[in-house]
Amino acid sequence: MFGFPDSYVTPDDPKRQRTELYGKFCTEATNAHDRHRRWPGTALFGRRSHLRKAAAPRVINVSSGYGQLDGMSANVPRYCLSKLALNGVTIMLAAALRAEGVAVNSMCPGWVRTDMGGPDATRSVEEGADTAVWLADEAPRELTGKFFRSRAEIAW
Repeated sequence: MFGFPDSYVTPDDPKRQRTELYGKFCTEATNAHDRHRRWPGTALFGRRSHLRKAAAPRVINVSSGYGQLDGMSANVPRYCLSKLALNGVTIMLAAALRAEGVAVNSMCPGWVRTDMGGPDATRSVEEGADTAVWLADEAPRELTGKFFRSRAEIAW
């Protein structure tokens, strides 16, 4: 899961700061593939008090098009199934936290030039981070339980 705590935002350029954090997150996450085996909800529910303190609490799960029902590939089954499960967790958490005013969404950054995507990937870190930053800053809070790529809702 990826979120943007207000304490990480600098007043001079919050979107640039958040984009840099996204890049660091991608590098960290792709270097630890076993994280896909953990259920993200366990970590989140232990931090509900932090969410309650936020003015506009949001949870943004970084998923993949490989987690879409029609996007799974037999070539990378563990990755696809972990992202499919993450999308399911997104739906469940959105329903569980809706009454508390917490927006929970998944997003696909696309093929991004990170350690995992490599130098031939089609999207820069900034392009990959754009939807996450939009979900964190600008998307309507009522928008919850959805899956996005390039700021547009996509099918589960």
